Amino acid sequence: MKRFKLLMILMVLVFMPVFFVNFELPNINPKAKAQIQNMTPPTVLAFTRLGDPLPGLEGKIFGRFQSGKFQFERDHLVEEGLGPTFNDFSCVACHGFPVTGGSLDSIDDITFRIGRITRGKYNDLERLGGEPLSNKKVVPGCEPQTVPAKAQFVSPRAAQQLFGSGLIDAISEATILSNADPEDKNKDGISGRPNMVFSPHFNEFRVGRFGWKAHWPTLIDFTGDAYIVEIGISSPDFPRNRVTNGKKSACDTANGPEDFDGRVTNNFFDFMALLAPPPQNQLDASATNGKAIFNSLGCVSCHIPRLTTANLSERPDLITPVLANQEANLYSDLLLHEMGDELRDGIQTGIALANEWRTQPLWGLSSKRFFLHDGRTRDISKAISAHGGEATASRDKFLKLKSTAQKDLINFLKSL
Repeated sequence: MKRFKLLMILMVLVFMPVFFVNFELPNINPKAKAQIQNMTPPTVLAFTRLGDPLPGLEGKIFGRFQSGKFQFERDHLVEEGLGPTFNDFSCVACHGFPVTGGSLDSIDDITFRIGRITRGKYNDLERLGGEPLSNKKVVPGCEPQTVPAKAQFVSPRAAQQLFGSGLIDAISEATILSNADPEDKNKDGISGRPNMVFSPHFNEFRVGRFGWKAHWPTLIDFTGDAYIVEIGISSPDFPRNRVTNGKKSACDTANGPEDFDGRVTNNFFDFMALLAPPPQNQLDASATNGKAIFNSLGCVSCHIPRLTTANLSERPDLITPVLANQEANLYSDLLLHEMGDELRDGIQTGIALANEWRTQPLWGLSSKRFFLHDGRTRDISKAISAHGGEATASRDKFLKLKSTAQKDLINFLKSL
């Protein structure tokens, strides 16, 4: 009887998302609908609320968004491969503030990356359960993952918002590379460079764009990695379960990928790819002045206000044409920058060094609870003050502003 009940539960989890496929998209803003009917792309920032899907999705694609959201929010079971060590039961556990697809609600949900220098070379300690640790939870009766004694660096990581991920994924590599200046040839003190990283899904090196150090090049790679690291479920692109404290867990009985056909991984991808970017608030007089100050301080040298996504001829594989030819107002160049000693964490990923970080997109900042990679502060001013390296000149200018001007700039950031 118990085996029958378990079988029924698993059948519901696998097939329930299919029922969403024929859902119809609710009515959208008439202006957006007119744009769609005229074959001009809707302005994706103009007609959405936080956590909404992209506007203009046709029914079946909207169904894929709903199906993906269901998988994203549900708890996973041991019977389908959860663990043996993992960080939480669901994706939304770390990406649920203030709505599904957001970021941390509690600093207790912080995760960790580890590493060390061995004979002059960086070691990500993968053989001991690193670089990212799956150590927050463990299946009952199984050995928990500990922080290895050999870990020289232990770096906290706050979960990032996922709003607008499909737009970031749709930006061409050429667009990202066009803003790179690794040798600072223009002598402006900014030397952004791309993180060239391997894509397990496409089996080639590509320009990184996801993660704190731009260590994943595509959204599907980012998704598969999160599934194995955070929930402990392997998939076709990440087929091997992780070791526990340097050895295969006695609880690991899988003979192949637990998400064997990638169905659930692709459900996650659909949800994130179709999740609209965060809306931007109307600027009042203070925020308008703050935007001008933001520009004058040179913040836009790295936090580029917008990048345009590829067209359909460049990216015929896009899940929906709504993602093509869009201005993504993410306020980032998606490049690596040297950020000084205060933000140095020791972790190296791809070609990213210990003090290098991807320019954090600022869209959605108004709905975040914690700032910086380790969630060390809830104060935007303190987050700015921690900037060093290439951002030193802009930071110092900010610190010299009168309090009213600083407040205006903060008000602008809170509009994003």
